[in-house]
Amino acid sequence: MQVIDKTEAIIMFGKTYTATSWHIFEYMKPFLKDYLPGDGAYKNCFHRFEYLWGMACIGMELQGHVTVKPVGCFLPMSEFNLGQGISAVIGEELEKYGYDWPPLKTKFFPGTFAMAEEAKEKYDEYLQSRIHDC
Repeated sequence: MQVIDKTEAIIMFGKTYTATSWHIFEYMKPFLKDYLPGDGAYKNCFHRFEYLWGMACIGMELQGHVTVKPVGCFLPMSEFNLGQGISAVIGEELEKYGYDWPPLKTKFFPGTFAMAEEAKEKYDEYLQSRIHDC
């Protein structure tokens, strides 16, 4: 693994560099290439993972736990827009599946359906407040 400082990262990637996200993104890619062929499929799946992870962190916070609030690489890449991108996809899934939403049923997301809706709303608000930091 190569470590670069912030100045080098900004030169290489612009102001959009999210080191942890990109490291995980690049690290996991070879392990999943047989299941997610093509960069587009992998990228979409990774953005879904990061968004759901952020929602789960907010869900845990709603339950009284102290957690991080990850931004993810989808935000600085301008792929996060309210009403578009992964935020909209998750919103449509919540509306379509309700209590049967797969991340809720499989316990990936902690809590109830109402908590999932609230976590999504709070996570979107948090991301919207951070969009200009990226």
